[in-house]
Amino acid sequence: MLQTTAATLKHPDKIYSEKGSKLCYSAKVTSWKKKGKKIISQKTWFTAVVVSKNAKTVITSYPGKCKGAR
Repeated sequence: MLQTTAATLKHPDKIYSEKGSKLCYSAKVTSWKKKGKKIISQKTWFTAVVVSKNAKTVITSYPGKCKGAR
């Protein structure tokens, strides 16, 4: 989840403002398994990272959408 959190903060699809001076960064992540050059399975999911506006620290990150995106 650490790599996913860093990727979401670096390239968010959208940023939502939340209650309590927080921002929620949202992104879509895709992973796949390859056999040779052929993709044999692919999975896509959303990630959310909640950050404090004031201290600019990560509060939490989780798979799913931000509350503002629902």
